[in-house]
Amino acid sequence: MTRYDYLSLVAMIAVPLAPAFFFGHMVYTAVAMLPAPAWLAIIIGVAAAVGLELVGILAGHVANTAWTVKDYGRAALGALVMVVYVAIGVVELWGSIGAVMFLIAPLVYLLAALQEGLHTAVNQQVAETAVSRQQEQEERRQQREHEQRMELERLRLAHDEKLARIAAKPQPQPRQIARQDTGNLPHDWRQLTGQQRRDLAHLTREGREALMPELSERARRDWHNRLDEIAAQNGSYVG
Repeated sequence: MTRYDYLSLVAMIAVPLAPAFFFGHMVYTAVAMLPAPAWLAIIIGVAAAVGLELVGILAGHVANTAWTVKDYGRAALGALVMVVYVAIGVVELWGSIGAVMFLIAPLVYLLAALQEGLHTAVNQQVAETAVSRQQEQEERRQQREHEQRMELERLRLAHDEKLARIAAKPQPQPRQIARQDTGNLPHDWRQLTGQQRRDLAHLTREGREALMPELSERARRDWHNRLDEIAAQNGSYVG
């Protein structure tokens, strides 16, 4: 409850006290004029004041609550009781300040009903705003997830396309070294053809070693040196 809710509650209880006092005093005065004990006049006056107070409070509460929940039938009945309550007080206390206090009481209940309705409307608006914000956040989250899925799909398609291009690209065939009819390179450097020398020169040392015939260590170094010179002359030295 807000402070205005507390103020409305206090007002609906406190304001009817004044007309109840005047009404109770009038009843006490009437009883005191009868041949009855004074204490009886006091009890009856207090009972009349309390009863009138409760009627005003309950009538205002019923009308206020029913109006808030849109139960307009009960709200009308509560308002009718309030009118009767005010009419009794005004008629009995006409010409005194007490009649004015009876007219103030329904104003308090009316303001309390308006405040309660306003409070309900504000709470409803806050709830609707919260729901709207949650929906907006959910929509933004779904939008981000959609964009992430689209980005992942784009990357996947690009990757698949790249793999397809690589698979479709013709692979270079390994260089074949021309050999003699026997399929082996000759042991004498001078017997190598020019093509065989150029092919060997383009290979790495490991590749050369795999194709070289059985040579001495010195002969192998000599072949490598000569092949390196050929490779350097052709601009394809591999070292």
